[in-house]
Amino acid sequence: MTLSYQEILQSKPILSNFKYDIGYVGSKWGTNSRGNLWEWDHFLKPLINNVNSSYIAGRGTSKGIVSIKKHIKILKQSTICPIIHASGWKAEKGIMDRFWTVFSLGRFGVVDNLGIYDFFSEKDVVVETNSDAYIDKSLYFIRNPQKQKKYIENVQKRIKTEYNQHFVWKNILNKIFK
Repeated sequence: MTLSYQEILQSKPILSNFKYDIGYVGSKWGTNSRGNLWEWDHFLKPLINNVNSSYIAGRGTSKGIVSIKKHIKILKQSTICPIIHASGWKAEKGIMDRFWTVFSLGRFGVVDNLGIYDFFSEKDVVVETNSDAYIDKSLYFIRNPQKQKKYIENVQKRIKTEYNQHFVWKNILNKIFK
């Protein structure tokens, strides 16, 4: 986890004082059919081309890997933090740690993976699987960061009470010792 349990509990929505329109920390890897290059080309790159400022870091990017401290700083200073998944993750409806990190920090991103509905309802998250619509929705939330608040609050409420390492380990240990 990028954040400790205490940091998760103390986190609040961040809705102003941004340095970047987009902040993204994640690996760029694979091929168009295995990996996330297709998602980079159809979701992330066109979005970057439509904003004034972005900070894109991680393995396979020009900035490369950053420290956890820098990772947190980038996301907290970004109006949105895109949440894209490799095709394989989407097919399996697996949700990457990027989702949990972004919202745990009090930030927001449009999600491209229907698997998030295994955890949250449509009123809790913004999901878009069509790349053009994903870009449009992301740009809307860049222009209107106050509209992110209800989503951040809804997701954080559940992260603080049930989707965090403290709660998960407590449940596992309780089952083991019963």
